[in-house]
Amino acid sequence: MLDHLVSKIDEVLTPVGIITDVILRTDRSILEGEESHEIEIGLIQDETIGQTTFATIHLYPLEETNQCEVEVEVTYPVGNRSMTSFMSLVEEIVPVSAVTEKIRRLTGKPEAMETYWIVDFNFIVNADQIETIEDNLFADMADKINRLIRL
Repeated sequence: MLDHLVSKIDEVLTPVGIITDVILRTDRSILEGEESHEIEIGLIQDETIGQTTFATIHLYPLEETNQCEVEVEVTYPVGNRSMTSFMSLVEEIVPVSAVTEKIRRLTGKPEAMETYWIVDFNFIVNADQIETIEDNLFADMADKINRLIRL
């Protein structure tokens, strides 16, 4: 299932930007003895040095339900943007999404901070329908990513 999703996502994202990473993560809980998997796909708009807006697509297989959650995150440097105007633009593209603010202190001084906004949205794909999934679902995801990454 994951192989098919990764190839479909690769196909629709190639016109949008450059895939930088495809990472498979496996975590095993020592206490519970359970294992979980995740695939992370990184995407940048182009090969511009120092580009700070990027997208990350996470695939989380939900084994017990035979489904896969697809979560998309697009990270932006804040700069001189207004949160209100930014949220208006995001809601035009993805009406149901979340925005998280991330602040990194570089040296412990308030003036040496980086602030990012992370927009994320998700959807569920049924494994039973993987072979017959309409291309519209992934084309819509690629269109949203393309529009978000260019904000």
